Amino acid sequence: MKVRIIVAVIGMALVPGSVVGQGVDDRWGAVAQAWDDGDYVVALEGMQALLAGPDADRFLEPIALLTGERYEVTWIAADGRNPSWGPDGRFLTYEVPTDSGVVTRVVRLGPVSQIAEVRGSKLRFSPTAPEIAYVELVESAARDRARADARRDVQPQSRAGFRRLQGEYAIIDAEHSRLRVMNLQTGDETTLTVPGLGVRDITYGPDGQLYFAAVDHGARGAGDIWVLRDGETTKVTTWPGVKQNPRVVLEGAAIGYMSGSTVYVQDFDTGDVREFSGVDAPVVSADGRIIVFLTGGSGVNNLHVAALDSETSTDPIASSTARIANPSLSSDGSHVAFQMMVRENWEVFVARADGSDLIQLTSDDQHDLFPAFLPPPSSDTRPEHSILVIKGEGRHRRSYLYDAETREEIRLFHNNTIRTVSPEYTWAVSPDGSKVAIVSERDGDTISPERSLHVVDLERVLPQSAIEQRVHVQLADEKRLRENGERAFQSIAENVRTVVSDVSRTRIYEYEKDLFAFGSKFITQPGNALAIQYIADKLRSFGYEPELQWFEPRPGVPSANVIATLRGTQDPDLVYVISSHFDSVERGPGADDNTSGTTALLEAARVMRDHPMPRTIKFAFFTGEEAGLLGSRYFVQQAVTD
Repeated sequence: MKVRIIVAVIGMALVPGSVVGQGVDDRWGAVAQAWDDGDYVVALEGMQALLAGPDADRFLEPIALLTGERYEVTWIAADGRNPSWGPDGRFLTYEVPTDSGVVTRVVRLGPVSQIAEVRGSKLRFSPTAPEIAYVELVESAARDRARADARRDVQPQSRAGFRRLQGEYAIIDAEHSRLRVMNLQTGDETTLTVPGLGVRDITYGPDGQLYFAAVDHGARGAGDIWVLRDGETTKVTTWPGVKQNPRVVLEGAAIGYMSGSTVYVQDFDTGDVREFSGVDAPVVSADGRIIVFLTGGSGVNNLHVAALDSETSTDPIASSTARIANPSLSSDGSHVAFQMMVRENWEVFVARADGSDLIQLTSDDQHDLFPAFLPPPSSDTRPEHSILVIKGEGRHRRSYLYDAETREEIRLFHNNTIRTVSPEYTWAVSPDGSKVAIVSERDGDTISPERSLHVVDLERVLPQSAIEQRVHVQLADEKRLRENGERAFQSIAENVRTVVSDVSRTRIYEYEKDLFAFGSKFITQPGNALAIQYIADKLRSFGYEPELQWFEPRPGVPSANVIATLRGTQDPDLVYVISSHFDSVERGPGADDNTSGTTALLEAARVMRDHPMPRTIKFAFFTGEEAGLLGSRYFVQQAVTD
């Protein structure tokens, strides 16, 4: 595939420079090398030459993928969360947090127009009528008191405590919620109130009947699923336990739901119930016939695929001591995809629903996550058997489309700018698989509270004119950025060159080598104390008197931030903090996360020691980041106290 060719060419030993006059076979290599070296003006000018030449078709896709994306992208909103599609893919909903609660907006695509806005969440579309249903949170003093009591009782200082608190909040909010239904044509709304019950989840059946999972105000361990029919509510389930995530399955013949770690499937006619116990991450196929889920125990993780209407055994189709997560089913239930931990990386695997023909779809030095099958395409703009895969850690995830047969990949989305990041957070595939809604940082504001919402159209590749315009804009932006930078820093440019010229690559390598040799620098490991001493000694050798901020990130486990202060010459009370964390995960030395940052910070402290700035600079080496941002939190607490 062309993406793989790009990677191979970038690795060639090509000399960057002007691409004009070079042979066709060499020109793309020079462009790619210039881009890889950060010489973007040369690279973009080379792209313009290629797109204007007789071989433009040959270079169109590589240029598109290097500078941005290949598919057409439509901007939906400057800030949108939890996107969800209507049943026919013409409508998209998203949530927006506000000071007074969550607002959900409904937009129609092609062109984009907003058709409704409601004060609530968990919105669902009727498959048979122009109707939506959603959950409205009722603000009250009683709810505020309940949330305050929960926070006091749970005390969410740890991640586990925070998750427990979120679970308590979900129940409290459900107890103070009600169901509302809106006619999209008229805008008329009705409120459904069932005395003693609060609404938790909602779903429509294929016949347009509305079902909702409710919690009992008087009994925390009780709650059933109800159906709204002809304006009347009727209880559907009778088994004990709080029900959630209802879904009508088996072509309307049964209701499925979760209670605790068990999935129940109840036949509407007979009332018979089938159980799948000890279940984690259950997923039902698009046609409601097949379920895939995980179980575990005794150090073994199991993947199961079962028919919802069959009493046959649900023996696992795959078992492993490695972690398994996020199973996904193809639209017809014939294939399953899942992620499994291979050494320290998540990789995606695909197999038939009976466990045969297992293949490893991905093989990267970064995490591959959240596989999702796309329905077969109606055009040839994407592979017949496509799987959406997310690559990378949470701070820099990207969406890719894989051909399940050839294992070729293509990146779906980018920010189309050179020098800003655009991590992606949420993905939602339209029912026909032709579009993907993506929540991402794409406004050029690096990391901001707002997360913009876009739709990638997998059936519309960008024409050459759009790629040419993108390259033109990027080149103009890059030239303007360089000109502005040179002009803005002209007065201090010579001083910066003097300081930077003292940076030693040899020293940086030595810091890295020494810190790596300590092994794991997690707060409970010996390497943590060794790193504290090493950093403090280095800072003293540079001429600082480092401060060691000792504290106990865990009871009986001491650790310390190491702080070096370069006092300002004109306004020393104004303080800038430059930081990195030196601790690592428990199972490794953290060569890059974040020993590399620590070494850069050490060298910055050294070269700036004899070049104080007008304001004070604190070089902060934090501990306990991998244990929950503990060192930086302690640093801020001390700063506020002081």
